[in-house]
Amino acid sequence: MRNILEMFSDHLSSFSNFLIEKTSLCNTYLIPGQKFDKLLNWYGKERLKSFKNISIYSPNFTDLDERDPYYEHMILWDPIKLQIIGGQRFKFSVDNYDSKNSFLEHYHEGVYSHLKQKNLPFAEIGRTFIMPDYQNSKELWFKELIRGFVRIPESKGINLALGLISFNHFELKKDTPGLFINCLENSFFRGFLEIPSKCLINLKIFDNARKDLKWDKFHLGDLEKKIIEIDNSFKLPEVIKPYRAFCSVEYEGYSLAEDYNKIYQLLFSGQSKNIGKRQRMRLKPYYGMKTWLNN
Repeated sequence: MRNILEMFSDHLSSFSNFLIEKTSLCNTYLIPGQKFDKLLNWYGKERLKSFKNISIYSPNFTDLDERDPYYEHMILWDPIKLQIIGGQRFKFSVDNYDSKNSFLEHYHEGVYSHLKQKNLPFAEIGRTFIMPDYQNSKELWFKELIRGFVRIPESKGINLALGLISFNHFELKKDTPGLFINCLENSFFRGFLEIPSKCLINLKIFDNARKDLKWDKFHLGDLEKKIIEIDNSFKLPEVIKPYRAFCSVEYEGYSLAEDYNKIYQLLFSGQSKNIGKRQRMRLKPYYGMKTWLNN
């Protein structure tokens, strides 16, 4: 019997309409979940391999949820080793702000109607991952995923992207998560979208501790060092720095993934207007984008 990897390779060859770039190192696809349905179960098990160590409460069998069929899946595929390198999923809201099958709406109830009232088309992006075999080159692949975070929504006329970043707090001292989030709330890269959020932590009680840190409210590396002096188990979620460096994301709020992996999620936005020319030079458009848009 042919194995699932061969089936997956065959399916990708049939997904030529969804191939947005092909290079010697990586083929990049954006595949609608409903076109991908025969392989979603396998894909969920593969995706889980990159997330299972994030939290002791991570799923044990698959990372799929009931929303995956309603997202478009960006897949980075190794054409030499015939393996998934990484990926992420997209949900685009331009004319139709469908909140029913949204992971973001589940944790920030009202965000879809809020942005619709502001007449802000946006892309919801999540489940960003790099497979374990490619972690040694993660800077390269983070860059490719950030490129998709910026360039794919822009190709559809969307200049705002929102994504949740996991923040594992289980190994930290009791007050460290509140102090860290308080610092983000009062940073110079605090966004102004006014995304609805539940009040989970009384952040005001950390005002004095935050002021005592004396960080510049801008450089995350400096913030990390100062919090480590208080709690040596602290470390920044590793994706924050590259997203700040490549596309100047802004902090918008936080939530707790109570029915997923029970860790904090930090909501960040990326806006085209905040991306400079030098940053864009490092995030080139996809060479096959015109062909892809016509499909």
